Amino acid sequence: MIDDELREMFTEREPFAPDADRTTGRILRGIPVHRRRTRQRWAAAALAVIAAAVAVPVLAGGADGPRRDALVAAGDTHVTLPVTPTWLPEAVVTRTYVDANLAEGVWVVDYDFGGGAGGVLAVELRTSTKPPVIDPSSAVVPPTGPPVDVLGHSAAEYERVDEQQGEQSCQLLWQDGRLRLSVRARAKGVTPGVACATARQVARGLVERPMELDRPIRFGLMPRDYVLVQAGTNIEAWCPRTGDNQHTPRCVQARDAASTPTANGRRVTVRGQIGWLDRTETEVILVVPGYVEVRTPTPAVDPAIAALTDDDLIRLAESVSLRRGW
Repeated sequence: MIDDELREMFTEREPFAPDADRTTGRILRGIPVHRRRTRQRWAAAALAVIAAAVAVPVLAGGADGPRRDALVAAGDTHVTLPVTPTWLPEAVVTRTYVDANLAEGVWVVDYDFGGGAGGVLAVELRTSTKPPVIDPSSAVVPPTGPPVDVLGHSAAEYERVDEQQGEQSCQLLWQDGRLRLSVRARAKGVTPGVACATARQVARGLVERPMELDRPIRFGLMPRDYVLVQAGTNIEAWCPRTGDNQHTPRCVQARDAASTPTANGRRVTVRGQIGWLDRTETEVILVVPGYVEVRTPTPAVDPAIAALTDDDLIRLAESVSLRRGW
C-alpha cells in the first residue's frame, strides 16, 4: 500500500524535475569558471605581495622591524703612530692613553707609570702631519735651553719645574720632513734635569716604524659611507666622507660611560642593560650608564646621514665593543 502511494507521488512530480543533460552541462561549465576565478584571486594576491616588497625594500623581518639597510659594517681601519719607541723607563705601565685624530693628522700615546723607577710619572709621544695652529694673542715661550740633537735633528727643549706640586716636566719638539714630533716627560721632584734626561733618551730611541695603536672603543656598524676620523681610549668618531665632515656635530661618536651614573630620555634595553635614549631636533643620545654613550646627528644637522630610527640607534649602540668587557 505505502509503495503504491509513493510511486504515485513521484509520478505526479516528474514534470517539475530538472532536465538531467542540462543540469550536467551547467555543472561541467561551472567548474572551469570557478577555477579561473580562484586562480585570478591567487594571482592578484601574489602581485600585491611583490608590489609591497618592491615598494618597501628596507624592511626586513616585517613592517615593524628595524631598517636593515640604514647601517652597514664599519670598515676595519688600522690606526698607527708613525714611529715606535725602542726605550721607555723601566717601570710598570699602569695606564696607556691613546688619541688618534686622523682628520687633524695628530697621534698621541701617553704612558702613565704611576711614579715608577726614577720617579718618572709619565711619558707622552705626539706626532703631527699638520703645522700647529698658534693663537696670535698668546705669548711665544722660548726654549729654556740650547737646542738638543735628536737623531740628527735640532730639537727645542722646554723644561718646567712646579715647586708647589713637587713635579717637573720636559718637552722636546723637532721636525723630520713633514712629520712634527714631540716627547714630553713628567717626573717627581724639583731638582732640574730628571724629566729632560728621560725625554731625551725616549726621543733618541724612536725609530721610523709604524706602531699600531689600541682602539679600546670600536663601532661594529655605521651609517653608509662614514669614515673613521678619531679613535682612542675615550672616544671613537666617524664622519661623512664628503662635505664639511670634521665638525663634531656631524659625526657619530661612542664614548666610554664607565663614570656616567645616570642619563635622561626614554628607557630602552641595550644588550640586556637599561639605557636612556634622548632625541632632539639636532642630536640623538643613547646612554647606558656604566657602559657606553652613543651620539648621532639628525638629518637636520647632517643631510648625509640616514634618518635613523630608535631601533637603529639601539643596534648602533649594541655594535660597540669595549676593551674592558662589553
